[in-house]
Amino acid sequence: MRRLAAACARAGELEQGQEQLRLLSVQMAETELAAGEAFERAGDLVSAEERYSRAARLAAPKDPAPFEARARLRERRGDTRGALDDRVEADMRRSRGSE
Repeated sequence: MRRLAAACARAGELEQGQEQLRLLSVQMAETELAAGEAFERAGDLVSAEERYSRAARLAAPKDPAPFEARARLRERRGDTRGALDDRVEADMRRSRGSE
């Protein structure tokens, strides 16, 4: 019985750790997105796209913001295919968020 209780306690700790990791990932995505916006305003489009890409990897599954930002940037740089791919991903994430 004690082993079962210990296993349940460890499982609870694992779930808490996973939630903390998810929240940290979301915070990091927001930081990367803000950095991308700053680089874009400064005219450093290569660094902006790198930061937007990092934000996209870290973002919550329902968060379209990094993809919208990267699509806007790619459009600005003439990468219409990349912009379209990002717009499609942003739309899919937006629809997941409304479920």
